Amino acid sequence: MLSLSNQYAPATSEVQKNLLLAAGHAVLSINRFNGPDAYPGTGGYISLLLIALAGLIISIVMIQSKTFNRSTGYVGIIANVLDLIYCIAFVFIPTIDNKILTVCFIPAAGLFLMIWHIMIGWRLCRLRNLT
Repeated sequence: MLSLSNQYAPATSEVQKNLLLAAGHAVLSINRFNGPDAYPGTGGYISLLLIALAGLIISIVMIQSKTFNRSTGYVGIIANVLDLIYCIAFVFIPTIDNKILTVCFIPAAGLFLMIWHIMIGWRLCRLRNLT
């Protein structure tokens, strides 16, 4: 999309702009995260899975660390386990409707992820003020 945008800005004719605009719409329509019935493709799924695993590992390290409160680690574990449950159920339980998984796990994981990020940010700001 960035490449298309960089080509669109200097385009001089309406034909060029329309072609680039159509290409951009095509790229957006291929993205399986768009729309109400959207689900990730292989690349999107792998990225979600790896991010959830990384978050879980970071949360476990936070529990063992003296820098962060244990509660920060536990909130991170809850958030990332919910993400992992979604990822695993999405692949291994194909009979469950994707909407049920999305409604059950994604909002809960998102709420805990927001709280976790705020807790991390708050602690990092306090650490900055200590130095």
